[in-house]
Amino acid sequence: WRSETFILVLKEMLLNQNSTDHHQQNIHDLIPKTFIPTHYHVWMVRILVKHLHFFFNSTLSPNQTTGHGQIMIDSLGRLKSLGMTSLIQKEIYSFLKTVFDHWPLDASFRVPLETYLSYIQPWRYIQCDLEPSTWQKFLTENILFYTTIFVQILRRFLRMDLSCPKNAYMLYRLTKVLCTRELRQMITQAEKVCVSKPASVGMPGFLRSSEKLFYQRMSEIEMTGSNYLPLFSEPVFVLVSQLLSSIAAARQKSSTENLSQSIVNKSFFSKFASLFDVSNDEINSDDNSPSELQKVSTYLDMSSKQLCNFFSEVVPPQQNNASLGNLSLSTSDQHSHLNNSGDTSEKYSNLKAINRMLVLNQNKKQDVEYHDNPDLQPVRTYEVGFLVKVLNEISQQINEKYGSEIEQLYFKNTLVGKMCRRLVAAPVTYINVIKSKDMMSVSSYPVHLPPRVCLRFLSHKQLLAYIFIFLFLNYFLSSSPIFGIFVFTLLLFVLLFLSALFYPVEVHPKDD
Repeated sequence: WRSETFILVLKEMLLNQNSTDHHQQNIHDLIPKTFIPTHYHVWMVRILVKHLHFFFNSTLSPNQTTGHGQIMIDSLGRLKSLGMTSLIQKEIYSFLKTVFDHWPLDASFRVPLETYLSYIQPWRYIQCDLEPSTWQKFLTENILFYTTIFVQILRRFLRMDLSCPKNAYMLYRLTKVLCTRELRQMITQAEKVCVSKPASVGMPGFLRSSEKLFYQRMSEIEMTGSNYLPLFSEPVFVLVSQLLSSIAAARQKSSTENLSQSIVNKSFFSKFASLFDVSNDEINSDDNSPSELQKVSTYLDMSSKQLCNFFSEVVPPQQNNASLGNLSLSTSDQHSHLNNSGDTSEKYSNLKAINRMLVLNQNKKQDVEYHDNPDLQPVRTYEVGFLVKVLNEISQQINEKYGSEIEQLYFKNTLVGKMCRRLVAAPVTYINVIKSKDMMSVSSYPVHLPPRVCLRFLSHKQLLAYIFIFLFLNYFLSSSPIFGIFVFTLLLFVLLFLSALFYPVEVHPKDD
């Protein structure tokens, strides 16, 4: 009884915040009271689920035919005979539905998604291989997790940017686990048993009584008046078709970005001038690297294939014959492809590729993906972490002391002003979003940053390597190291002068 009490205490602490009795509601229950768990809270729930799966199935062996609910003769036999379903099914169902309804549309969704996948895969936590039919009873008892919540997650992915590598990987994880031939057969059998009366001949005893238990459990864990939507029904097929179209659009967008990065090359002088342009947005390019974009294409292709195989009734969307996903095109073919006009989707993709080339040639401002303070972005893989903090602190001290002088110098239309615009970061306005602790209210307001010094580019590992190589060669090859440093500094000043003279940074009207 101590173990059972401990499990009930954990259930009350972690899962019972949003559970309500749907049959005993009063006027106060009509006021929405939603508890949104934190990242660590959901992580703890996943740990609980994994340990419970391992506990309830710890005595399974290959000669047993059903998972969960085995009657044992040891002291924990009574607790194991209760089964995981009777202990936490109602609470974790309400918990997951609430989380999937209110969780932000960002990469942190990975934690609740993995919690859900852990619950519906009890076979991951046993030490022997069993036949898929062994878990038919568990799946039938928890059919709402495999159908209702699955459909809820698919609707959520329709609102997410699937061209983002992390979002594409989450969709791939979901389809890899659920969209299998064995699960389709088991879900079909469970729905047939639960929704309509099965034939008694050749049907296991627990399936013959599942229809009544299904509606009883559904009335307990769902809101009053809720109707069950079968997974293999027309509304779900329409939803899957929309998701496949969204996957195809994201696949084409990812291929376009990968294509544009492979065919556009900057000139040598433009690359050198970018060293002084600290306001560029290449610091945001971690998720847009060619390797990450290639992973996105792979994840989306696999997800689309798995969805089509699982929902065989859904007709996959027509693939564009001139798709930009063919990355094996030669450079000349790629340029000619971008110059040709096709249907609406192809024109849209070509426009994106042209915009991408304009961005890389600095003829068009790049769309910022990081929407907070651009000077306080997360440390990138190509930066030295402690240098980022030190350089940000030095930049802040300089801006606080000489901010007004820097701003006046930035807007001067003289040669000195042009050189200043090459060295300092351009003014920018970002939206500062403030979320309450309970995630129930969100407020935002614009924040304007004036022209300012930003020394963060000095933390780039590649630039630091160049500096160390120069100092090493200057020390061993130059008769006067100080004179060599002076000549190098003078050379940098001349190059800065020429870049400001021939490649000036214009002051836009919105900057004034």
